[in-house]
Amino acid sequence: MPKHIEAEGGELLIQTSKGYTAIIPKSMASWVKEHIKSGNHAVVDNYVKNLKEVKKVTKAEDGVKINPPKDWEQFSRFNQSLPSNLRDDEFKYGDRNKYDLYGMWEAVGKPQSFVDVKDTEYFPLQEDGTYHGFSVGNEGVWLKPKSHPSAWMEYSSGALSPELKNMTVVQREDGRLQYVPKASFASPVSPIEMTPKSIVTPKK
Repeated sequence: MPKHIEAEGGELLIQTSKGYTAIIPKSMASWVKEHIKSGNHAVVDNYVKNLKEVKKVTKAEDGVKINPPKDWEQFSRFNQSLPSNLRDDEFKYGDRNKYDLYGMWEAVGKPQSFVDVKDTEYFPLQEDGTYHGFSVGNEGVWLKPKSHPSAWMEYSSGALSPELKNMTVVQREDGRLQYVPKASFASPVSPIEMTPKSIVTPKK
């Protein structure tokens, strides 16, 4: 049975009964929802079957389907070994609205189990007795989505870090944020976009 959640910009992220994850464009989202609600799962599966297949999420004006990578089962076993505050049983590859657990796993070398990496520089034991996920993965790509309640903390610490003084933050086509050299892009993410809702920004 297809499952769906709302994605950015009115798009729809679904997982079909055939195992595909797909981003449905805004123009087709209502149509797909109605068929799922009516139980016409074969119609949805057939529609997704004919979408363009991609390895990474890009803009989805025409819809795309994302086939999980070949090591997905290995990652899934790692996910199940995570402590409860990090594990996400509903995590889907390509879901840009969630913390990127797959990207985290890639960044630490694709270990077999969390036991292999806990109490290391990646996952030191915190004062509260838990382990926390880190913010940035390979190639400077943020693991937290921009909508994450603590994403602004990474933005603030990056702005103050001497190591990142020549870097800026941009939003990629797949919706993830990324550190890139300042000379590479003319339109970085602005500080106002990362302001937490609890902070009131004075009007000028």
